[in-house]
Amino acid sequence: MKYRSYSLIASGLLLLAACSSAPVVPPIDSAAREQQALGAIESGDLLAARSIYQELVQRTIGDERSRFQIALAQTDIELGDPEGALALLAAINPPLSPALESALTAARASALFALGQTVEAVRLLIEREIWLESSGEILDNQARI
Repeated sequence: MKYRSYSLIASGLLLLAACSSAPVVPPIDSAAREQQALGAIESGDLLAARSIYQELVQRTIGDERSRFQIALAQTDIELGDPEGALALLAAINPPLSPALESALTAARASALFALGQTVEAVRLLIEREIWLESSGEILDNQARI
C-alpha cells in the first residue's frame, strides 16, 4: 500500500514536470505586428513583411488568422510566387465572413492573373461581387475585370 502511494505521487510529479517544461509563448500584439508588416510593404521590404505575416499566421486563430493568411498570400504574389499563394489560400478553412470571402476571392484572382489564367481569374472576380457591400467596391471590382 505504501509503495502504491509513492508510485502515485511520483507519477503525479512526473506529469507536473512534463507540463512545466513546455515553452511559454508570449502573447502577440497582432495589431502592432500588422502595422510593422504594412510599414515594411510601404518601404518595399516584402521579405520582412512576409516574415511578419508568417509569424501572425502561426500565432493567431480564427478570422484573424485567415486575414493574415490572405495578406501572406498577397505578399507571395508580389514576390513572384503565385503558386505558393494559391497553396496558402487553399489552406484557409470556411466558413468566412463576407469581407474575408471577398478578400480571399480577390487574392485568388490576383494569383491566377499572375499565372496567366485570365478566364478563371475573371470568373472569380464576377463571383466576388456577391460579397461586396458598397457601390464603390463593386465599381473597383468591375474595373479589375
